[in-house]
Amino acid sequence: MSDLLPAAHEVAQQLLDTRTALDQAVARQTAQLSMEKDRLERLLSDVPVGLMLCSAEHQVVFYNGQIVSLLGGWIPALPRGSTGVFSITCTPRRLNTPMRG
Repeated sequence: MSDLLPAAHEVAQQLLDTRTALDQAVARQTAQLSMEKDRLERLLSDVPVGLMLCSAEHQVVFYNGQIVSLLGGWIPALPRGSTGVFSITCTPRRLNTPMRG
């Protein structure tokens, strides 16, 4: 029985070390993804076409200034991620009607 105590201690230490390493790796990757997301948002903000990105749950997660102009200016009151894209109403227009602007 006395031989099991050091072995159990070693296993517990290995588990702690593994969890610590995993937590550090996740933190590094999360920071990297956050930086990449910020960079992508900066790049997409400057594209000359209207752009709106939605999550898989249909939440607005990104939009640029061009889409605000195209959709009549209703987006600035929308905090990103707060509203489902299908709950937003716009003035309907016929598909064959040219856009103004």
